[in-house]
Amino acid sequence: GTGDVMIADENEFFRELTLRICGTLDLEKALWQCFLYVSTIMPADDLDLITYDPALGTIDVVTTANASGGIARTQDKTHLPPELRQEIEEAYRHPRVRVADNVFDDPILGRIARNVGWGLCSMMLGRLIIDGKYIGALGVRSAGTSRYTEEHVRLWSLVNEPAAIALANSRRLREVID
Repeated sequence: GTGDVMIADENEFFRELTLRICGTLDLEKALWQCFLYVSTIMPADDLDLITYDPALGTIDVVTTANASGGIARTQDKTHLPPELRQEIEEAYRHPRVRVADNVFDDPILGRIARNVGWGLCSMMLGRLIIDGKYIGALGVRSAGTSRYTEEHVRLWSLVNEPAAIALANSRRLREVID
C-alpha cells in the first residue's frame, strides 16, 4: 500500500550506505548515519555491528544505533558452543545474509538476544568476511516477526563489503592507537 516504506534502487542503496559507513572512522557515528538512511528504506528499529572473536569463541555486539544515536557497547559478549562457532567460522558455506523471522528461533541470534536483552524481533545479518575470514556482521532488527522480504535481503547483501572494510579499518586503527 501507499504507507509502505520505499524500496531503494540497488545502486543508490549501496552508494548511500557506503558513503555513510566509510565517511567516518567513528563507528558509532557511522552506524547512526546508516540507521537514519536504512530506516527510510526498510523496517529498522536498531542496527548492530557485531564482531566475532575466534580465540574466545564470543560474539560481541560492539555498537548499536537507533533513533537515539549510536551507542558503544563493551560488555555484550555472548559465548558460543563449539558447534555454533564452527557454523560461524565456516561462513562461506552459508548465505551472506542470515535472516531470522524471530531471533529467538535462531540458535545463534537467540543466544545473543537472551544475553543482551533484545525483545521479540526479526533480524537480518550480513556476514562480514575479509580474506575468507568471518570478522563479524552488520545487523538490522525490527520489532515483530517476519518483517523482512526477499527484496530487503537482496539490498542488505550489498552492504557486506563496504561494512566489512570499514569494520576492519576501524579495528586496525584502534589497535594502532591503543
